[in-house]
Amino acid sequence: MLHATSSYMRVDPTCESDVACDGHTEYHLIKQIFTDQHLISIYKKTDNSNGANNSLWEAPIDSAIKINEDAALTPKAACIAAVARNHSGNIIRVWAKKINFLDPATAEAAAINWALNLAIEEGFERVIVESDAKNCIEDLSCPPEASSWRRNANQTAHALAKVAFSLCLPFSCNQDRLPPSVKEAWLRDLAFLLS
Repeated sequence: MLHATSSYMRVDPTCESDVACDGHTEYHLIKQIFTDQHLISIYKKTDNSNGANNSLWEAPIDSAIKINEDAALTPKAACIAAVARNHSGNIIRVWAKKINFLDPATAEAAAINWALNLAIEEGFERVIVESDAKNCIEDLSCPPEASSWRRNANQTAHALAKVAFSLCLPFSCNQDRLPPSVKEAWLRDLAFLLS
């Protein structure tokens, strides 16, 4: 079963509750969508961290994989990227590919869809997909007050989407073979996570 908050989507076959919690954040069910093989549940994120910095990347709970996705566009081309990390912040895999959409909203929606498909293909059992595409998040979360949008939490995926134009696409690697700008963004996230 796929579960989603306004900025998160989870693949969790065991969760059937209308409220989920990872210790400092609660997720309240607001909408469900049935697809061919999955139930996607949209959740509203409620932060109970008492002022913790919610604008930077946060690790998922121990049993989950977080996939950050992003899109980058030029006047003639578009690339999307996805970065999968575990609860320690270590990169499991990154992916990038060209797409045929030159509209920013369509490209961001394609990136979210691709991240969900990658999660299924990789067999990840619990997945959080995080996006910086406010318009897509608001469309998914409907009503608008349910949205939770975090632009700065997506810097590693953003760096990968930007550098993807110079890579041989489609591209995929683990953390040992990251392009330098992507590795730099990831290490900034990791330093914050460990501080």
